[in-house]
Amino acid sequence: MDVHTTGRHDGALRRRVVETALALFRTRGIKAVTMDDIAHALTISKRTLYLLFTDKEELLLEGLKLGRIRERQEMEATLAESPNVLNAILEIFDHRMQELEHTVPAFFTDMGKYRTVTEFFDRCSEADAEEAVAFLRQGVEQGLFRQDIDFDIFYRLLVGQIAQIFNNLLSRDYDVRTVFINIVPVCLRGCATPAGQQLIDAFLERYRK
Repeated sequence: MDVHTTGRHDGALRRRVVETALALFRTRGIKAVTMDDIAHALTISKRTLYLLFTDKEELLLEGLKLGRIRERQEMEATLAESPNVLNAILEIFDHRMQELEHTVPAFFTDMGKYRTVTEFFDRCSEADAEEAVAFLRQGVEQGLFRQDIDFDIFYRLLVGQIAQIFNNLLSRDYDVRTVFINIVPVCLRGCATPAGQQLIDAFLERYRK
């Protein structure tokens, strides 16, 4: 049965469309999902779908914005509950790994083809960098990261390496989870004190079992 997009139903329906579309994009890849597929999954007409969203690119962008809001809420909750910065980083990383287990590599490679999506990530990158560097510096005060590291350089180098290596390895059919587990914790370990390295090693041992 179709759903009309008037009155108080608009917001709830838009949210449901965005959540459904993002789930399909993650499990199938963006290119593989059509507007027909999304409408069918929601049991609404394609006309109703196009009244809400101009095209698949707009839907993708709204899905990524929603995902970012949820990630930040999750991060804030984790920070409030964690005994230190490194535990929080590893816990957040654990959540991302669980999410990636249900995400196909094509989702990430397809995203780069949409201009509004790349512009969105560009706008977010500077704010993310400032927060991440301040966060890592807290780890120095807690005795978990080394004092001789310039974390502004480290973070920007890490992000650049992830982007380059990530795309190259995905094209060779490595799964997303394996790529991340071999980049982020390994790089963090190089910045950690012996106490921090013990936390990272325990995390890696648990994940590689």
